[in-house]
This record gives sequence, structure tokens and C-alpha cells, in this order.
Amino acid sequence: MLVTIAFAGQPDRDLVLRLEPDTSLQRVREQLAALDAMAPEDRFSFRNARLAPSIEADTKLKEVIGEDAVLAVRPAPLAPEPEPEPEPEPEPDPEPVPERPPPRPAVRPDAPRAQPGEASWGLRGDDETPDLLAHLQSQLAGATVRTPDDFTALPLATVQALFAARRLDRGLRFGANPGDALFGARSPRSPVVYRHPQRPPHSGGVAFTLRWNISATASRVLHELHTRSIHNANGGGGVNGFGVAADFRRDLERLRRNEVTTIHLTDEMIVPKVLLMLDPDTDLDVAPELVEAVEDALSESSRLGQYNALHTRVFAAFGYFFPCEALLGGTRMRTLSTVSEDLQEQQQLLSGFGFGAAAKDVPTRFGPASGDIGYARGDQELLSHRQIRQLRKQSIHTIGGHPALGLTDELAKRWMAGLDAVEQWATIGHRRLVPILRFLPPRQRDRCVSVIEQFAGSRALEPHTVLDMAAYVAPLNRDLLGRIL
Repeated sequence: MLVTIAFAGQPDRDLVLRLEPDTSLQRVREQLAALDAMAPEDRFSFRNARLAPSIEADTKLKEVIGEDAVLAVRPAPLAPEPEPEPEPEPEPDPEPVPERPPPRPAVRPDAPRAQPGEASWGLRGDDETPDLLAHLQSQLAGATVRTPDDFTALPLATVQALFAARRLDRGLRFGANPGDALFGARSPRSPVVYRHPQRPPHSGGVAFTLRWNISATASRVLHELHTRSIHNANGGGGVNGFGVAADFRRDLERLRRNEVTTIHLTDEMIVPKVLLMLDPDTDLDVAPELVEAVEDALSESSRLGQYNALHTRVFAAFGYFFPCEALLGGTRMRTLSTVSEDLQEQQQLLSGFGFGAAAKDVPTRFGPASGDIGYARGDQELLSHRQIRQLRKQSIHTIGGHPALGLTDELAKRWMAGLDAVEQWATIGHRRLVPILRFLPPRQRDRCVSVIEQFAGSRALEPHTVLDMAAYVAPLNRDLLGRIL
């Protein structure tokens, strides 16, 4: 039955419980104490009288409640308020002390805006402190994602930590030297702000969960095709009756004319996990720091000074583009290059790497023949071959995953399995690159486009970037013309 527990003089403490009529008052007191609803000094009431605690164990609930099913409780009496102390007599006013000049503020480094105890949508300004990054990385520990659907079930704090630790709020920089390590890297500062702090970004799957590419370039491929009597046939522009790609065909023709053969083998493994998607119109706002930096650059007196300031103060700090879609996961590429003059040595090398030639029902002047360009792989054969060990001058490049597992072929499968851990993810692809000027207010954006158009293609561009700045502002120019028309 439902019983109302009524506290005399304190209606805000009243509550309703489901109790059996034969329940003892002692048991009722224990239940109320477990709910933190009754103090030890409180007493049950019956006919306006307090019940002694000694009889609560022998008193049933049905004996003290009426037809209205109300159990009365008298709270403990409040302690009497202490009498106020007499106010002390006012002391005489002290003699005025001459004012001292205010002390100079101490020079302190800028403190990070995001506290180490909380994750935010991206690192802003000087927030790239080791303690903050270590804290964000610790939040990712233990989170695993095997399918894109698993990512949607992650807590919001984990998604925030991933967003901040991988700097997904930063732009992309493109300097004057494509070989520079910073070419295409994330910018130091963020050009945008995420609008929805209580909602994770949209995420989606990818077209594949694992891609393994193996390619080879060697004159032994031509030798295999010739020895199988596969000659010029109706192959539609291929080589010896095979519809191979144009660049691969050029390689084969070059190698056929060259006695000293350069053998190049590539083994690439791509493991994408999830694609994070941000809409530039509905999910992102311009960062106040970007507006201030652009205004500062446009305050230069000359147009050339404004152009140089846009590159040195704006694009170098915030990037040229913001990738609205980021592909997270890992990649591993292994390459092997060698120069060979011995035909038998070439055969052993290609055989050990698992490259062969085969075809199926290719029409030739000798009748249907079999042959195609493909591969088969055997790790044990590759590792045990004496010639392979001697000629194995290879390069391994990994992005994401555990570095120690990605450097050897024997542990490649463990490296791939380790990418289920979110803390091992890295950005392996950028899509939907949006110029950062798009996020600026229209008037400020139009001024930037005007300055860039004037100097795009001139020698003033050379020390800053290899990008075609005329093509960079072309979409923004179309938007401007659309607004005018």
C-alpha cells in the first residue's frame, strides 16, 4: 500500500512510500534513513504524541495510521538561536596614511584557457601544454571502436578529448617548400569554433575497412609475358594483350629498353576507422582570434604590406584551408628498391616478394593463353629467402597505431588490430577543404579577396606558398558576384 510520510511543520520533506501494513516502525525508520529522509532525533507521532523509540520494534504500521494512510513524524526541535553579542563600541578613526602607488603587476606567462581537468573542443592559443595533452590522451585510454557505429556510442567527453588531442579544429598550412615537414600540417591556431558544445560532430563510415595494395615494377614482368607466348593481341591499348594502366605501361616499355633494371616494390596498408564531418554553414563559426589577426593585417598602410601580412600573420598561424571532413585511422607503407643486372637475381627477388604473371583466355596468334599481372604473398617465403635478406633495402612509414608494431612485417597484423584503440588513431586524410577566408564577415572577406587578387601570380607570392592564390580566392569571388547580381 502507498503511505504518506508527513513531517509536521516541514511539508517540503513529505514523501510517499510503498509499505506493507505489518511493517514495524523500526523497519520504516531504517528505510527512511537509507533515503536520507529521517534523522535519528525525529520521532513518529500518534494522536499528537511522540512515540518512544523503544516501542518502535513492536509497533506495526497499521496500528498508527488511519484511513488516510498518513504516518506522522515530528522533526527534532531546532536548537535555540544564540543571543546576539553586543556590538563593540566603534574605535576612533585611525590617522590617514598616505596612499602608496599601486605595485606593478608581475609578468606571468599566459595561462591555458582549458583547464587540465576538463576537455574542450580543440586546443586554443597556448593550450598545447604537455600536462593538458597527457590528460586528454589519458581520457582516450580504454576506448575501443571496431565499427563506425561503435564511435557514436562513445561518451561526449571522449569525443571532445579526441577532437582536442588530434587538433581537429586547426587549419592546414602550405608553405613555399613542398618537401618541408610542416607542408600540409595542422596550423598552430584555430580559425573556427564549434557551435554545438553538447553535441558530437557528425560521423560516418568509410567505403572500406582495410585496403592492402602491393605493386611492383620490373623487367621480369615482361620476361614472364614473353616466355608464355603472349604477344600483341587485341587488348585495347594495353601491353602484349593486357589492359594495364598507362603509367604502368610506360614503366614496362622503359624497363624493356634497359639492361640494368631498377626494381621497386611497394606494400601499402590503409586502415580507416571513422570519418568526422563538420558543415561549414551550420556547425562552425569564425574564431575571434582570426578576425583580430585579419584586421591587424589589413591595417598596414600599403597594399603589398597587407598582402604579405595576410601570409605571415594569418595564413601561417591559421592555415590556408580548414578540412571539414577528417578521416581517422592508420596507414603503413613499406617500399623496397634495388638495382639488379642479373636476370636470375631478378627472378629470385620477384618470386620472394610474391609477384607473378598469369592470364585467362587471352586471344593470341597461338590460340587462347593465360596471363595477367597480379600478386600472391607469402611472408615466410620472403623472410627465408637468402637473396631477399641481402637486397632488402626498404623504407617503412606509418601514421597512427603503435610505432613499435608498425616497423616489422611480422607484427603488421598486431599493428592493424591495435587501431581498434581510439588513442592510437591519427588523421590519415583530409576532405572538403574550405578556405579560411570563407568564415570571415563579408566585408572583411571581400577586402582580403581584393588584396590577394591584385598580387596573385606575382613574385610577391614566391616566399610564402606554392598555392595558386588566384584559384584560392576564385570560389569566394563567385560568391561576391552572386551577392551583387
